[in-house]
Amino acid sequence: MESIYRWEGKLCQEEEFMLVIKTSRNAFLGLSRELSSLHPYDEPEIIALPVADGSAGYLSWLVDQTR
Repeated sequence: MESIYRWEGKLCQEEEFMLVIKTSRNAFLGLSRELSSLHPYDEPEIIALPVADGSAGYLSWLVDQTR
């Protein structure tokens, strides 16, 4: 994707890749730390988005897989 953003007072435009990782809230902190240590950016965008709703079967599977 093409990203346009300001960094250190400069307007930047670069190609970036979006990665979506599914995990639990409890595992997010460890995942965030690991991603930060591996990423070349000084401040990579690592955010958690809440799941507002979903199919019962899928949400059950997700809980089982992220224990």
